Amino acid sequence: MPAPKARPHPSPASELMRLKPGCDLVASTVEAERASFKRALETKPKKLVLDLTGVSQIDSLGITLILGLYKSCQRLGIPFAVEEAAPEILRLFKLFSIHKLMPVSEASSHE
Repeated sequence: MPAPKARPHPSPASELMRLKPGCDLVASTVEAERASFKRALETKPKKLVLDLTGVSQIDSLGITLILGLYKSCQRLGIPFAVEEAAPEILRLFKLFSIHKLMPVSEASSHE
């Protein structure tokens, strides 16, 4: 079964693109997500948000993918942020000081 791919959700009013992988960013999903992220960047959004709703695990390849997306956005002059990070993911980002590189916000509701 193919891995889920991030679905871009463009917002014409603000020219914001919200990427929602909807799956864990781990070794088995990273390549499919990388291709999806690349296609999203080709549309040259004014701002890019990685929405981690539904993402409960990120491994080293997932971290590398997010850092690569951040660097690509920097190179293109596109503001980048991570939103809706589960508390466990936010702790991981803090452990590696990722929250110092880019805006990262915690998921708004925990059930």
